[in-house]
Amino acid sequence: MEKKIVVLGGGTGISTILRGLKDYSEDISAVVSMSDDGGGSGILRQELNILPPGDVRRCLIALSNTDKTMRDLLNYRFKSGSLKDQNVGNILIAALTDIFGSFDKALLEMSSVFNVTGKVIPVTLDETHLVAEFASKDKVVGESYIPKMCYRLNTKIEKMSMIPHYPKANDEAVKAIYHLTLSLLVQISLHFNYPQLFSWRNQ
Repeated sequence: MEKKIVVLGGGTGISTILRGLKDYSEDISAVVSMSDDGGGSGILRQELNILPPGDVRRCLIALSNTDKTMRDLLNYRFKSGSLKDQNVGNILIAALTDIFGSFDKALLEMSSVFNVTGKVIPVTLDETHLVAEFASKDKVVGESYIPKMCYRLNTKIEKMSMIPHYPKANDEAVKAIYHLTLSLLVQISLHFNYPQLFSWRNQ
């Protein structure tokens, strides 16, 4: 029987692992952290009120069975103009979210169009924000702001938390984890990915 593989992570690390895994199993679920608020993802998140598409886009591309031109298109980042630093794949996910009315349905459509092996599942469908408390007792909200504040204050992070404190877990993520036969925790950041992947409630 084919193993049911669940890969948990975020950033670029998870997509690298997924590219290799799809040659060994078609029953792969990528459970992806959803706290990114920087770069093009952050802009789309703020302006369109959607979940950050960047990390799930990387996973969709890694698990896709399409030609190189299409993968390059999804990864293409505009170099100038009002769309500078924005990514085509992120824009497609944003458009499909608007068309189908939800982020998870948008990912299902992307998976179908680009012939994706397995599933790409946001760990939560709630809007979430990371919160860092430093040794200086200063606090900052937002994943992209935390490293800048850490550098500016020249201090260490004492505590990480989430807003909301315990986001509701995506039912599909819970289902995938419940039925897994093999799990992989991929290159997660203790400060950024860990709180998002393991601080959720099931109802």
